[in-house]
Amino acid sequence: MSARCLVRAAALLAALLPVLGAASCGDSGSTTDDSGKSTPSTPSSTQDPASRRHVDTGEGDSTPAVAKSDAGTPKVAIQPLTVEPPDVSDVTGKYGGTLTWASVGEVATFNPTVSNTATENELVSLCFSGLVTYDNHKWEMGPALAHKWEVSDDYLTWTFHMRKGLKWSDGAPLTAHDVVFTFMDVLFNDKIRSSDKDGFRIGDTPFPTVTALDDHTVRMELPVVNALLLTYCGGIFIVPKHKWADSVSGDDPSYNRAMAANGDLTEVVGCGPFNVVEYAGAERIVYERNPYYWVEDTNGVRLPYVDRAMVLLYKDLSTRTLSFLNGDFDTVTDIPPADYDRLKEGETKGDFVVHRLGLSLNTNWISFNQHPGKAEDGTPYVEPYKAKLFQDVRFRRAMSHATDRENLVKLMLNGRGEAIYGPTSPGNEQWFQDHERTEYDVDKANALLDQIGLKDTDGDGKRETPNGQRVIIELTTNVENPTRVKVLGQLKADWAAVGIEANTKPVNFQELVHELEDGHGWEVMLLGWGSAVPPDPLYGKNIHLSKGRLHVWYPMQPEPANEWERIADALLDEMAGQPLDEKRAPIWKKYLDHHAAGLPILYLYSANAYAASKPTLRNLKPSLLRPNTWHNVEEIWIDGR
Repeated sequence: MSARCLVRAAALLAALLPVLGAASCGDSGSTTDDSGKSTPSTPSSTQDPASRRHVDTGEGDSTPAVAKSDAGTPKVAIQPLTVEPPDVSDVTGKYGGTLTWASVGEVATFNPTVSNTATENELVSLCFSGLVTYDNHKWEMGPALAHKWEVSDDYLTWTFHMRKGLKWSDGAPLTAHDVVFTFMDVLFNDKIRSSDKDGFRIGDTPFPTVTALDDHTVRMELPVVNALLLTYCGGIFIVPKHKWADSVSGDDPSYNRAMAANGDLTEVVGCGPFNVVEYAGAERIVYERNPYYWVEDTNGVRLPYVDRAMVLLYKDLSTRTLSFLNGDFDTVTDIPPADYDRLKEGETKGDFVVHRLGLSLNTNWISFNQHPGKAEDGTPYVEPYKAKLFQDVRFRRAMSHATDRENLVKLMLNGRGEAIYGPTSPGNEQWFQDHERTEYDVDKANALLDQIGLKDTDGDGKRETPNGQRVIIELTTNVENPTRVKVLGQLKADWAAVGIEANTKPVNFQELVHELEDGHGWEVMLLGWGSAVPPDPLYGKNIHLSKGRLHVWYPMQPEPANEWERIADALLDEMAGQPLDEKRAPIWKKYLDHHAAGLPILYLYSANAYAASKPTLRNLKPSLLRPNTWHNVEEIWIDGR
């Protein structure tokens, strides 16, 4: 994973954020002075059409000169490997040491196909790579397993040319046949659970056809134009056919359970910079250098520089911050608002450097469960009278008007963030567009609640349905995030002011994700979307499409449940079929307006993004995109001086 190995970050997959960043709207920290960010550059699908048709982003066919470097000797032996053409990072460094950072919560799998949360996707990407990748520092697509690619004039045929000599971490050859297996037998298998497949299907058309022209050439033929085809390909981590060919058949393929975090980690055979060697639940994850990783530095020294990477696991953000202040690990991302001032003090003393990255691209939201289904025992997922309310846009609009977002930013983020009203953070300079806002207005909220028949008939300040049933709803979020837990309390107070009673129920993050995707037994949920990498709105199709696995309020609809859903799907399909950004932007504006009219999700705020790292880390390239400081993990080295 890195600038060369990470495309799928958090959402995109539109992944679920178990953490929350922060920063200040008004202080000097809200600039992007050390983010390393250049002007956003979208994938080749947005370049001039003539230049797109032959994209060669490799470093040529020449072999690098014999290394003349003081990199030293790595503790984990590097195996002989000749890769043509070589992949050269424009860095130098020294071998040795363990790079450490922290995560909140636990992971369930190292399977790159079925992982769904932002944290899982990031940690999985340490072990795997895609055909192409995204450079978080430069904000542009680049080569990975494929060193060049071409696209036909009609944008329907893509040909990827892979590097020769690549190997899996167990020493087996990595070829075009592994790529075909990953797409055709794994990803496009309707029996294998994956949110990633949503990006490869436009409307009711079939998935692309992927074939191997030879051992090093892959052809992908599309039924219709897919604007983000190259980006989606970068988000698919290739898996080894020789390991998993026998696990993908049947009505319940065993591949769904392969590479579990609590299983045999030697089964995780990848092609990223590291191999996972230890998972101690609730404590740590340990990785060691992949001896067959192919990327080199400018001196021909094989990466990564560090011998090991270790991720420490914490139960909550406050404990994580305290441990960083104590020097227990090297870098921290998504610094909570309450902890920022303490980080500034440490920076003043020279203990670490704080990276001020600007307004986060991540979004925080609440959604009302509109799923009409029932559990196996016949119990409705949502109590009928509440389901009727949640499915009424007037109720959702009333609750949006009853929510004081500006106050949330002031109280929960210490003013370090911005209120938002739609799916795109204002920090996303390329794709943010303004639209209708349901701003804080208690009078409008009360009028809408009166209109749908919710009245306070007994004068106790709490509304009842027309048949006299008191309205009490349950708010839930992940307990590991203290800021979100506090937000629940503020929402409860805001809504009480318009007569809607709410109880709060923080739960474990993994339990919340299960309920969101499979259990459906929740009422109102507060969570966040981690920004996709790259931060293109189409990379969140698995949220927006009615059949998407992360279509929170009613996921995986067999058919659009209503006219609003049908129109939304049509807009997204239209956008997905347009390869030029300048023609997609007006369609996205239509979708934003449509979303504002239907309000299936009430977006609340984006916090400014801060990260920090010890001054001993070299080759850091801080980025607003997740993960802020270690996206180029294989290039980072530790200066022991």
